[in-house]
Amino acid sequence: MAEAEAERDDGIEAASIVTPNWTHHRIAAAFLKAGIDVILDKPMTTTVSDAR
Repeated sequence: MAEAEAERDDGIEAASIVTPNWTHHRIAAAFLKAGIDVILDKPMTTTVSDAR
């Protein structure tokens, strides 16, 4: 989804992630790699390893 949106001329500008904490890193990383800003109201990661 992130890659498809990044390729669209009228694609989204940001994604708000409101899923369980343990899924944030995987989803946020995909959107950030596609050049789409991410909004999180909770931690992006649950481990130091993911944060690095």
